[in-house]
Amino acid sequence: MLIKSFFSAIFYTPEILWIIRYLSFDSLHFTVKQFAKLFYSPEKL
Repeated sequence: MLIKSFFSAIFYTPEILWIIRYLSFDSLHFTVKQFAKLFYSPEKL
């Protein structure tokens, strides 16, 4: 439920916060990649 609220906050922010939303996705993507490296070898990414 917390995750759903998190994504809702990202997707439904005002258009003026588009840049912040973009940076949030970029940071999230980077975090996921780093997190994935703990479990998968680079060849699988």
